[in-house]
Amino acid sequence: MSEELSAPICPRGQPGADNSADSERDPVVGAIGVGLLGSALSATLVERGYDVVAYDPDPRRIEEHEARGGRGADSIAAAVADVDVVLLALPTSDIVREVCLGPGGIATAARPGTLVLDATTARPSDTVATGRALAEHGIG
Repeated sequence: MSEELSAPICPRGQPGADNSADSERDPVVGAIGVGLLGSALSATLVERGYDVVAYDPDPRRIEEHEARGGRGADSIAAAVADVDVVLLALPTSDIVREVCLGPGGIATAARPGTLVLDATTARPSDTVATGRALAEHGIG
């Protein structure tokens, strides 16, 4: 497995991670795209006690997420501003790139050190390119 793909999911205790007392809490997750796959993944996390903040362009999807106990956000930026991990479940590579690198996207709204997990069925070369661009902002 390449070094790029073998990073731990939760940075707690890793070199360079925030090892303060607050870092002992479960990671807060931002979910972008809570359609079929994203809603199932987010629901599982909420059921297991994780704080999941979700954004989807379809307000009904956000309402469904809130009904399951998650928190909704009115924009990508609001969903990722104060989270540790961002979970993407989007339709295409082009949408992933826009969500990650476009105006109000993850690159400008998330804190450095935020981990991005992409569950999109995407073109591998686009995923690598987007990951490298996020890394330039300290996001992995």
